[in-house]
Amino acid sequence: MRREILARLANYLVGESSREQFEDWFIPATWDIKGTQDAGTVKLANRIKLRLAEFSNGDWPEEELKEELAGLLRPDLQVYRFTTDPLIMITFETSSTGHAVQVRQLVAA
Repeated sequence: MRREILARLANYLVGESSREQFEDWFIPATWDIKGTQDAGTVKLANRIKLRLAEFSNGDWPEEELKEELAGLLRPDLQVYRFTTDPLIMITFETSSTGHAVQVRQLVAA
């Protein structure tokens, strides 16, 4: 479940899905997560729920929500901007199997 949460969250953050699509999947998928998943997955889900609630309350614009959610991906996924082009995202992923670097263009030219 943790990997799916992280994958869907990353898809939202890079624009492959909308916030609404992420929420439509996330809310029912994690509704009763406490007794079914490990503590780390529950903690991640609760942190995401809190940020979504704060956004829905009007505390943040969506770009700030994305920044907050991106912070939750660490250390699973580190997002760095090595370029001044705001449409390029370079990600560095660490896992037990090694490292992977990926460059994504956020909006097609």
